[in-house]
Amino acid sequence: MENWKAKYIFSQISSLKTTNKHEMAILSNVLYSIELSDLMPITQKYVSMPEDQSRCYVDLYYPQIQLAIEVDENYHQLQKNEDIERQSNIEKALNCTFKRYDCSAETNHYEIIHKIITDVKFILNEKKDLIEKWTEPLIQPVQSILDKHENTIIFQGRTDPIEGFYFPSRRISEENRQNTSLAIGMSASTVDNSLKYVTSVLEIDKWTEDKLNPGHWFPEGKEIQISGLTMSAYNEWPVGQKNLFSSKLS
Repeated sequence: MENWKAKYIFSQISSLKTTNKHEMAILSNVLYSIELSDLMPITQKYVSMPEDQSRCYVDLYYPQIQLAIEVDENYHQLQKNEDIERQSNIEKALNCTFKRYDCSAETNHYEIIHKIITDVKFILNEKKDLIEKWTEPLIQPVQSILDKHENTIIFQGRTDPIEGFYFPSRRISEENRQNTSLAIGMSASTVDNSLKYVTSVLEIDKWTEDKLNPGHWFPEGKEIQISGLTMSAYNEWPVGQKNLFSSKLS
């Protein structure tokens, strides 16, 4: 595995929920699998679900093959109906294939790791002629995104071991809320804080006011894929700026 891939994967492992020990052990092995080294993984993938106006995080997502993976610890046995509904909403929001695996303490972790890798390889082989190749990221100024995409806001999103990635609520003027059609979330690399990766791209349906912080807003909408965005790293984020807008916005 190339060094740049290993560094990126380390940054994704750092975003896993450290409180879920079985999940972290299994997914760490999957992420470092040489057999899957052609796929770019995203851990704690932020998903906005218009179906029920909620948000959630997927344990592992492969955008090239549109595959979402959840690894369930013991407490999921108590919320099966909620998980079924949540899965259905995620499938609709991401237009993806969804795989769920039991990683409770009683299961054989070696078998689960092998099963996940085998399932991912099968889907990869089915789509191998269609996927965008994962190549070493071209490092570009973050302004290059705004030069290409009008009516766009870029959030410097948050990533932590518990919450994963999410769009933080911010003070956004009414004019900008009305004129912004695309929200791009970026999070910093845990290996090199000067580099940021696109973690989420939303086609905005509406803005929702944060109940805990009146006057602060976060975007809701449909997750979309834009070729090249998630395959690149970005730098030159302006010091002191929390949001960036395309030139027609202020």
